[in-house]
Amino acid sequence: NRLGVVLVPDNRALFTQLLKHAFETGRRYSRTFALLFIDLDRFKQINDSLGHAGGDLLLKEMAARIVACVRSSDVVARLGGDEFVVLVQEVAGKQQIAAVARNILAAAIRPLQISGQEVRVTASVGISTFPGDGEDEQLLMKNADIAMYQAKEEGKNNFQFYTAALKSNTVEKLALESHLRHAVERSEFDVFAIVV
Repeated sequence: NRLGVVLVPDNRALFTQLLKHAFETGRRYSRTFALLFIDLDRFKQINDSLGHAGGDLLLKEMAARIVACVRSSDVVARLGGDEFVVLVQEVAGKQQIAAVARNILAAAIRPLQISGQEVRVTASVGISTFPGDGEDEQLLMKNADIAMYQAKEEGKNNFQFYTAALKSNTVEKLALESHLRHAVERSEFDVFAIVV
């Protein structure tokens, strides 16, 4: 009786409705829940080498593995591409959420056969929790996404909880990137040759 996986990106609207309901329930009954944002590492390379049919088989298998790691009350959805999100409802604390993330990472890395070839993938997981990391759907999703990118920067195949420090690092990186783009546009760089 699992809620299952929303495999069609258009069903993002269904996930949004379920997430809104989780917020309403969380506020009414002072319940904590978590969002796990999952991105498969190196999926593009695998998809390019196996073809789209092989990539689709990989996504279906990963979806089934993620569903097997959660309870029937939790929700797993594919947002598009190789991105999945898990709504873990009514959590007791970070240890419980971390256990779910570890189970997902362990399930993802198990080898699978596609077109007679053994394939291994890893995942990067970002985690945000209600109420601490966001009081609305967009903020909670954004913060889980920030944490997921931090997991990738930490070497992939791991999970990271969102913290305010991650957000400030992200803002600083965006500002630096913006300044560099403007400097390039205004030809503010000089090139020097160093002779050794």
